[in-house]
Amino acid sequence: ELLEWVDKGYKVITLTASCGLMLKFEWPLLLPKDKNIKILSQEKIMSEELREGGCLCGQVRYKVPAQPVNTIVCHCKNCQKQAGSAFSVVAFFARDSFQLDGELKTFEDKGSSGQTVFRRFCGSCGSPVVTDTEDAPGMGLIFIKAGTLDEVDDLKPSFHVWADSKQCWLTLADDQVQIPKQDF
Repeated sequence: ELLEWVDKGYKVITLTASCGLMLKFEWPLLLPKDKNIKILSQEKIMSEELREGGCLCGQVRYKVPAQPVNTIVCHCKNCQKQAGSAFSVVAFFARDSFQLDGELKTFEDKGSSGQTVFRRFCGSCGSPVVTDTEDAPGMGLIFIKAGTLDEVDDLKPSFHVWADSKQCWLTLADDQVQIPKQDF
């Protein structure tokens, strides 16, 4: 939940979440085709609240801030195959806040842009935990598979990407933002 979205000029946006996390981004933030999103600074203005998650067997556990920067739903064919489902729900967090306990294996995939996508999963149970890209470290973000979070009731996706690839039997609400394709 965003409490404030203020244009500070010079292509910088300040975003304050209800958990008290303040992030400053280069504009445009959350525009799906922009591969140059970059966190410029991060400030905690209230006590640190964390959210935990992990894989099915429990050998991989992690902690992230209580509130994600954003949550999206991806309908690309590769996410469908990796998730074994009609789509993948992904929560974005500040990369330096990700605390991992356990080991993840990696499968390298190619996105539609040709960029390598690192699909990280538990080597014991196979649960997909992280989707990473070549550009993600420079953006200061890490992409967590939302289904691996212990608590997900408060997550609300901002938009759906690769809506052109969604399953034909899946109906999305008219008020949900649907982006036909995504280049990352």
